[in-house]
Amino acid sequence: MDDIKELVLKHEREISQLIAIQNIMVEQVNKTVETLNAVKEAIAEVKIALEEQRKELKTAIEIRDKLEEVNQNLVLEKNQQKQTNKRIFERIESLESNMREVRTEIKKLSESTEFARWLDGGFKVASKKAAVFVLFALGLMILGAFLGIDLHHLLRR
Repeated sequence: MDDIKELVLKHEREISQLIAIQNIMVEQVNKTVETLNAVKEAIAEVKIALEEQRKELKTAIEIRDKLEEVNQNLVLEKNQQKQTNKRIFERIESLESNMREVRTEIKKLSESTEFARWLDGGFKVASKKAAVFVLFALGLMILGAFLGIDLHHLLRR
C-alpha cells in the first residue's frame, strides 16, 4: 500500500504541477490575447492615422496644384502687363515724337505769324497812307470839277 500511496502522491504532485502549468499557460494566453487586442487597436489607430495623412496629403497636393496654377496665371499676367507697358511706352514715345513735330510746326507757324503781323502792321500804315492819297486825289478831283479843271488831262501830260 505504500506503493499505492506513493503512486497517488506522485500523481497528485504531477496533477498539481500540471494545474500550475495550465494556470501559467492560461495566464500567458490571456496576456497574449491582451497583447493581440492592443496590437489590433494599434493597427486600427495606425490605419486611421494613415487615412488622415492620405487625406491631408491629397489636400496638400491639391493646394500645391492650385498654387502652381495661380503662379502660372500671375506669370502670364506679368508678361501681359510687360507687353502692355511696352506698347504704352512705344505709344508715349510716338506721341512725344509727334509733339516735337507739332512744336516745330507751331514754331514755324508762330514765326510766319510774326512776319504776317509785321507785314500787317506795315500794310496798315501803307493803307492809311494810301487812303490819305486816295482821299486827297478825290478831293482834288472834286475841287477840279468845281473849278472846271480836267484832272485826267492834266495827269496824262
